[in-house]
Amino acid sequence: MLKKMRRQHNMEQYLSIIEQLRSKDPFYGISTDVICGFVGETEEDFEQTLKAFETCQFDSAFMFIYSPRKGTESYKEAETLTEAEKNERHTRLVELQNAITLKRNQMMLGRTEELLERRRTDTGCASKRRDPHDAGRLGASALVQRSISAFCFVSKPESSG
Repeated sequence: MLKKMRRQHNMEQYLSIIEQLRSKDPFYGISTDVICGFVGETEEDFEQTLKAFETCQFDSAFMFIYSPRKGTESYKEAETLTEAEKNERHTRLVELQNAITLKRNQMMLGRTEELLERRRTDTGCASKRRDPHDAGRLGASALVQRSISAFCFVSKPESSG
């Protein structure tokens, strides 16, 4: 699927990079973006995606459901999955990633880590001049050490209908 999606890497290369990073620091944070239900994706392809998530142990992932876009190569191809199948795969992947994220977060409990802490200024930006493009920017920052004693894991509430 990676080749079909015009990715310039394969799974072996990707796993090698993750192995290099995590061999130096098992807490190295890694995230990914994934599209579920791409045209031509088989159940076997999807199972490989699940296996890759289990192997890589991403700290977080941005997971999307494939939708056809005009002007792309895949737009010309016939859909191979129903919306229900794509949604079901997406749900399975999100549930797996939530479990992995919880596990990785729990590994951090009790550790002391160096963090870049930023504080908002009264104006929303570091200078007195107010620039409309700086509305959400943070002001002063400092490198601090913090002990991790708790974390919050927020899941999306179930829809009621």
